[in-house]
Amino acid sequence: MSASEKDDAPVTSSRDIEPDRELFAETVTIARSRGELYAFWRDLTNVAPIVGPIVSIVPLDGDHARWTIEGPAGLRASWISVISEDRPGNTIFWQAMPGGDVENGGRIDFVDAGARGTILRMTMAFELSAKTGGRVAILHPGPLVRSHVRRILRSFKQMMEAREIATAARHRRLLNELPQQSGGQW
Repeated sequence: MSASEKDDAPVTSSRDIEPDRELFAETVTIARSRGELYAFWRDLTNVAPIVGPIVSIVPLDGDHARWTIEGPAGLRASWISVISEDRPGNTIFWQAMPGGDVENGGRIDFVDAGARGTILRMTMAFELSAKTGGRVAILHPGPLVRSHVRRILRSFKQMMEAREIATAARHRRLLNELPQQSGGQW
């Protein structure tokens, strides 16, 4: 590509743009209305079971909340997020306040998909803070953040469409509770 040509790809996949943080964007279509999805997501008490591995999300006021996550070996990281812009039913922008263990920000867009429901697009910028770099890197190494965002959206889709989040752990527990026939056969 010549210097005069501009890469017109989205910022999350552009070859020309070198952001100061890792960027991730993922999309899912959910068979629910924009308003319903927006209202569920805007209430942070609904979000913790979906986002994981969350220790807690403590709302401080309408736009601020303290997030605490836990990783391997009980290592924890926390930060305060602020809703920097809110377009009800359409888009929520957020940003971590300076001084937290994880610098992050992003947006979640709710786009009408007609009879199919709503397209939900999450874009995140992520960077480990200098003060906790090594400790937090164990919690969420950069390459795993993209798969984590995918898992969040998949869980959100399950919660909104089926009203539950399917997990393998639940199935193993149920399997262990089934009575076994003699000879170890089911």
